[in-house]
Amino acid sequence: MKNRNQNLREKYLDGEKLFRKYIEMGDERSVYLLTEWAKLEGMKSSKGDEPTFMGIWKAMWRWASLKENRETAWKLAQNQNFGTAKHRFQYNLDRWNKEMIQVRIPSAWQHATQAKYQKFLRENGWVLE
Repeated sequence: MKNRNQNLREKYLDGEKLFRKYIEMGDERSVYLLTEWAKLEGMKSSKGDEPTFMGIWKAMWRWASLKENRETAWKLAQNQNFGTAKHRFQYNLDRWNKEMIQVRIPSAWQHATQAKYQKFLRENGWVLE
């Protein structure tokens, strides 16, 4: 069994498994459907409750943002179409990095200060251009 990063409080949710399933969903992907899937898989919160939408979101994007998982997450996501039905796009590495830095990481980790956020980015190889 892999050691989990100590920064991940929500150890009950397997971020990698959730991220992979999210990608597999293709055009039908949604965090709502992923949450329902996680419940069917028997995933529980640390208190034994059913996982929440936000818990699922945080777990998968936290996993994808850690330096040891960045390359794998990018490889899984790069050939997928994201966005709304009206505005589909394929990720390129620049767009992926920008969205991770500006949207995914801040919402998944919710760092208490800008300094902690910047430290996380540095320690995990995310570079602000």
